[in-house]
Amino acid sequence: MKSGPNWLLSASAVAYVAAAIPLIFAPEETSALLGGSVAGGQIAILQVLGSALFGFALLNWSNRFSRLGGIFGKPLILANLAHTMTAFLLLVRVAAQDPGYLPVVLPTAVYLALALAFASRLLVAPSPERE
Repeated sequence: MKSGPNWLLSASAVAYVAAAIPLIFAPEETSALLGGSVAGGQIAILQVLGSALFGFALLNWSNRFSRLGGIFGKPLILANLAHTMTAFLLLVRVAAQDPGYLPVVLPTAVYLALALAFASRLLVAPSPERE
């Protein structure tokens, strides 16, 4: 039986909160830092994105002691995999358009690592002693 929290859910929750806080509470500054405009509608979109990331963080944090294998953990894995994979692919497209744009490199690497980790959890059956 597993005794501690799941490292994947804990790490993804921390990463999501780290991205969500500036988007929720400092969207103008975050947009300016990334080189974007500071229009009202775009600020609202950034805050909505931050709230979605915060929701994912809470979902993962509250389930960090849950078992990811089997029928009950699969929806959690699928939701995280869908988010991380699509975010990674979108960030790769941005990086391909402007290869020298450094603020995209770290989130792209984080999303790639999370997508691969969630994909491995989806495709590999958990062992009873590990989970």
